[in-house]
Amino acid sequence: MNTSHSADDPISRLQTISSFSSTAIERLAQFAIERREDVPSMAIGEFAEAAGASQTTVVRLCKELGYAGYKEFRMAMAESRGTRRNADLLGLDVPLEASSADDIDVLAMQVIRINADILADTLKLIDTEAIRRAIDLMLSSTQIHLVGFGSSAPLALDIYQRLLRLGIAASYDFDPHIVATIAATAPPGSLLFGISYSGTTRDLVETLEIAKAHKLRTIVLTSFAASPAAHVADVTLLSALRSAGRPTETISSRISQLAIVDVLFVSLALRHPWKAEMVEAAERALDRKRISRSEM
Repeated sequence: MNTSHSADDPISRLQTISSFSSTAIERLAQFAIERREDVPSMAIGEFAEAAGASQTTVVRLCKELGYAGYKEFRMAMAESRGTRRNADLLGLDVPLEASSADDIDVLAMQVIRINADILADTLKLIDTEAIRRAIDLMLSSTQIHLVGFGSSAPLALDIYQRLLRLGIAASYDFDPHIVATIAATAPPGSLLFGISYSGTTRDLVETLEIAKAHKLRTIVLTSFAASPAAHVADVTLLSALRSAGRPTETISSRISQLAIVDVLFVSLALRHPWKAEMVEAAERALDRKRISRSEM
């Protein structure tokens, strides 16, 4: 056995196995990649049957990957799954081909490529009509209430600050009880703008439902068009996601949401009737908060 490979991430090795293996081995390697979450709990017979291969072919695959046998391969897959689940908890989109043995420059290239890809996907997803409708609602509303819980809270705060710079009346909160109260008591003409990657955050969906019952306007930014939040909202702005169906928000998906917010606010600023005066007033106020060169 080539023991120098045994500590590597098996996923990256599975991806390269086709370059020097037979067609049967290539198909088996692809199956292992597609079912990587299930492999650690599958016995060799179960794995072979599910893949439509013989146990002998499974052993051959393990040998070519550098493992003593299926047991060692399965253990490596279990460790890889644990590492990737840790990454999920941190909101990281680990490249499928990434390995702990990779140099930082290689990992940087892979991660940045993911972010570039998500921006390209975002451009394909942009619904210009939804953007126009969102701008119309924002400009015609008496006040805009931003709502975001958990990892969506920073983006809600970012939108709130941008609205303030344009002189648009806005509020922001991430306490479920407070936002529910706002949704129930906000005057007619108010707008509730919610952010949720999955669109399944219970507090946000309930807040949107309360707002809807009180005839408030609603916008939601999410990555799932069929989500409960999207069904309730008047306008849905869709952001891209890396791994289809995975409910975990990642940094790359946040980049997609930020890109949509940028498009929204560039359009909003150009249509805002007081844009120049408001921006200049905001800049003068913020300049006072910065240390000048003479003070350094």
